Amino acid sequence: MKLLLTSGGVTNASIRDALVELLGRPIAECTALC
Repeated sequence: MKLLLTSGGVTNASIRDALVELLGRPIAECTALC
């Protein structure tokens, strides 16, 4: 299980791109627990 904790979301483009690469699918297709 991979977790990323953010308080204000991911606004930095390079961090967002790295997150998509780690997830292996678009962020919109992932489930978030808040």
